[in-house]
Amino acid sequence: MQKDNHANSTNSPIWSFTTAQALNNPPAIPSSPNPATAATGVSTSPTLSWSCSDPDAGDILTYDVYFAQQVIQQQLLPQTRQH
Repeated sequence: MQKDNHANSTNSPIWSFTTAQALNNPPAIPSSPNPATAATGVSTSPTLSWSCSDPDAGDILTYDVYFAQQVIQQQLLPQTRQH
């Protein structure tokens, strides 16, 4: 129903719709690490880089980066960085 400032009104058809929650997909698996896995002779202050994307527009990716002298299953020195 529409009304104007003079108290006149008009009926209109009823409009209805249903919204669906947008699906959110996980990001791709990071790839192309630099330095490469198992690289030797790497500087003690390297610039770390990798490629990754998310199929959902507008999603912000963050990463947890861990440093260790050998590959282990526990988390050491977490550094969360945006890429």
